[in-house]
Amino acid sequence: MSSPGPIGWARADLAAQLVAALPDMPVHPAMPGRINTPCAVIAERSPLAEPDQITGAITVHLEAVIFAHGLDPAAVAWLDTTTDHLIAELWDVLPAPAYGTVPLPDGQTYLVSRIPVDTTVTLTTD
Repeated sequence: MSSPGPIGWARADLAAQLVAALPDMPVHPAMPGRINTPCAVIAERSPLAEPDQITGAITVHLEAVIFAHGLDPAAVAWLDTTTDHLIAELWDVLPAPAYGTVPLPDGQTYLVSRIPVDTTVTLTTD
């Protein structure tokens, strides 16, 4: 079995970091068919991957989407605490956009924190 490419590696690495930082929360490496909140989902950003012509590395652009349970002030407070924890545990400084809502096919609208994560992967030949 071949090893994952840069996108698969970056997704698996981010999933492992989220599982370690949020041990009591389900972490989905991609959007599941159904959301049970609270949870974390790894999503893609655009562009998904950018090559560095000089070094041969590839930067993969993903985001950790943290879904809160509800849309009320308690959900905002929970999202504040969880987002602060992730920033402190996983990343020193990063831009964290304002919270937003995500409507899903199940008819529910969820409050989310979208934390952008860029991972540079150096390709090697064996």
